[in-house]
Amino acid sequence: MEAPVAAPAPAPPTAPETPGSGPFGMLATVAAIPLTCSAFLPWLRLQISDDLFGATVVRQVTLTGFRADGTGTVVAICGLMALGLGGAALALNRPGLHAGTAVAGAGGLVCSLVFLLRTQEIEGFFGSGMAAPSYGWHLALAASLLVLGAGLAELSRRSPGGAAASDPAASPWPP
Repeated sequence: MEAPVAAPAPAPPTAPETPGSGPFGMLATVAAIPLTCSAFLPWLRLQISDDLFGATVVRQVTLTGFRADGTGTVVAICGLMALGLGGAALALNRPGLHAGTAVAGAGGLVCSLVFLLRTQEIEGFFGSGMAAPSYGWHLALAASLLVLGAGLAELSRRSPGGAAASDPAASPWPP
């Protein structure tokens, strides 16, 4: 009679592989830093000129995002929110948190555009004056677009396992 052969021990269960944040998630998180800092930079340049006793008097004032309008404060808060959610998504390996990063970028974009509309109203208030957005506003607009776009790109990124299971022909990943 033959001796019974012992069955091999079952392999320990492995945790399912969760997709991590990709390069777009890192980009959205890094782009939140200039979005936050842009409120401290000049957002509005006012130049008012008037004729006084035959001479032209020109007064030029530059205002930061906090001093020019309340939207600069909201942009800074959106930047902090994007930075916190993006950092949490990277630290906790939860790419779904980048949805909040995209929402924060959209909030910063809306506030930047509202500020531009209010700038046009200010220009009409001064008869011989000029109001123009300055480089801090341009940075806020570009950073909020980058945070929004990178957050949405990270959300739309497909994992190799999910793409192979859903439709192998449409998968960008090799089988």
